[in-house]
Amino acid sequence: MNHRRVFTVTIPLFGALAVAAGVATWLAQLRLRIVDAELSLKDTGTGAGSTTVDVKLNGTTILAAGALSIAGAAATKAIRATPVGGVGEPSGVEVAPNDSITVDVSAIPATTAPAGGFVTLTCVAKDV
Repeated sequence: MNHRRVFTVTIPLFGALAVAAGVATWLAQLRLRIVDAELSLKDTGTGAGSTTVDVKLNGTTILAAGALSIAGAAATKAIRATPVGGVGEPSGVEVAPNDSITVDVSAIPATTAPAGGFVTLTCVAKDV
């Protein structure tokens, strides 16, 4: 019987967001596979444009461009995306112990920045 150990990693985004690299970081503690990522915002900000974040593994993006993007003043405050280039079953991005997962904010709405949120990664533990 094949049992998968599925768990989530929640990476908080504190305060008013601004465009910046390395806004938050998580160091992996075991071998795993990231199978999806979700951006959830407390509020979406206002004005033209969107809040867009990127998730990177050791400095390399794991998502399609703009995959985690929520428009300013949008009613929907969460969006989910699947990593690109996934391998294995279930399909996902391979992560080793001490690999660095970072969150970059690449865009925010023009008038008011969103305040607070989370990036949640759904992961599957890998047996060695």
